[in-house]
Amino acid sequence: MDTHDTQTSPHRGKAVVTAAVAATLSAASLVVAARAPASSATEPATVGAPAAASVLGVGTLNGGPLGVGSEARGKDRRPADHSGAFLYRNGRYTPLDGVPGAPVTAHIGINNRGQIVGGYPVDGSTLLRGFVRDRRGDYDGFDAAAGAPDRVTTPWDVNDRGAIAGTYAVGSAADPDSAQFHGFVRSPGGAIRTVDVPGASITGANGINNRGAVVGTYVDADGRSHGFLLERGALTPIDPPRAAADAYPGTAQVQATDINDHGQIVGVYPDAKGRFHGFLYSNGRFTQLDPPRAAGNQNGFGATAAFGINNRGQVVGQYVDTKGVLHGYLWERKRGFETIDPPGGAAISCAEDTPIGRVCGTVAVDINDRGQILLPGPESGVFKGAGPG
Repeated sequence: MDTHDTQTSPHRGKAVVTAAVAATLSAASLVVAARAPASSATEPATVGAPAAASVLGVGTLNGGPLGVGSEARGKDRRPADHSGAFLYRNGRYTPLDGVPGAPVTAHIGINNRGQIVGGYPVDGSTLLRGFVRDRRGDYDGFDAAAGAPDRVTTPWDVNDRGAIAGTYAVGSAADPDSAQFHGFVRSPGGAIRTVDVPGASITGANGINNRGAVVGTYVDADGRSHGFLLERGALTPIDPPRAAADAYPGTAQVQATDINDHGQIVGVYPDAKGRFHGFLYSNGRFTQLDPPRAAGNQNGFGATAAFGINNRGQVVGQYVDTKGVLHGYLWERKRGFETIDPPGGAAISCAEDTPIGRVCGTVAVDINDRGQILLPGPESGVFKGAGPG
């Protein structure tokens, strides 16, 4: 087990993570980068309803907008195809179905009630919808920015009350560089509130606990990335001491990815050499999380990230070994690291353009208090903040 504890330096306060989140869903792709605010980190984040805007293109889907909830299988309970995703618990892998009719389904966050959130592309267009899957397997789709026929919505986490944290993009498909990224929180009743860090060009919300505290990422006016904690209206930066916030200028490479009810935060950051590491922030102390088999410990290349944490302090994430194979992991303070690889090459995701070329394998994105670990399926390409934007 390769872990390193460091105290928060007095001038930093709590660490804030800003990172680039990439979710490639078959024909649709979303890259989320956040810019940190130039203003004081103690300023409250802007929280309000999304403004009306075109979101990554214009057009209609099958002659009209897709209604919320129309993805659910309904009373006839017709089964959907296996998505390639799994729930893992105590050595057992349980397969998950996908959104009926969707070419790809990315399962990203799970709560203690068994609800799962994620996203999927529609008709191979630039339209990327969010969804909530209940314990029965029914899917309800939703969009964070209403009024735009094409839109990109990526939910990352859901708490036990059904509140969802995620990111949505606003812009034009004809000019991808014009895209703007905002965090959002969706209430259990479906109301959407936008979360923007003051002065940030991009904000992403990645995690939410049962007390409503939100963690995420942003990039400041100087192109430096940071993580953040938004709690009771107060914004606190999350910057691991070894983080190089400007390792990849203009992209959100430092990220806070999840938070539990005890206020423990996990995330990912690049060091001065551009190698990525997972971290745990607890009681004012940062612990670096690098599995012993991670390539960064052997040949100078690191692609390690921590994505989810439950109330038992168990952490899940990913690492790349020296052969360029991606693995999921479970970490516990007393037991160390356990590698998670579904049988038969299932739950395979791939990342391109890494320092060692193409890497494929397993990603563990979230864990609930029951110990259920969520593994996205093939081609979902979910890499929650691990790598350059």
